[in-house]
Amino acid sequence: MGDATLPVLPQRIGHAARDLLKAASEVEFKLAVAESCTGGLLAAVLTDVEGYGHVFDRGFVTYSEDAKCELLGVDRALIERCGAVSRDVALAMARCAPWRRICRPPAASCQSTH
Repeated sequence: MGDATLPVLPQRIGHAARDLLKAASEVEFKLAVAESCTGGLLAAVLTDVEGYGHVFDRGFVTYSEDAKCELLGVDRALIERCGAVSRDVALAMARCAPWRRICRPPAASCQSTH
């Protein structure tokens, strides 16, 4: 990890990030993250590990409900039913993030889980 996050986060976080990036690299897997309350911290930790820039593809910081719907395609009804800070919404965000490329994802992949 670089000097920027080491003073702020426990070393175990840096080690876990390196282990994840190494494992993803070994199987040529790209990572995408969707964050809300963490405000981009996960993306910052993952991009702070030297030598693994080829593994991290993109990150979405979707703090507002509108951002979750507009950028990730999370179903607004799911947010209204479960709350923006809920397990179900977090899972929907995680399912949607890897699909957000130039074209839209398959409709079923980013809709309500219920």
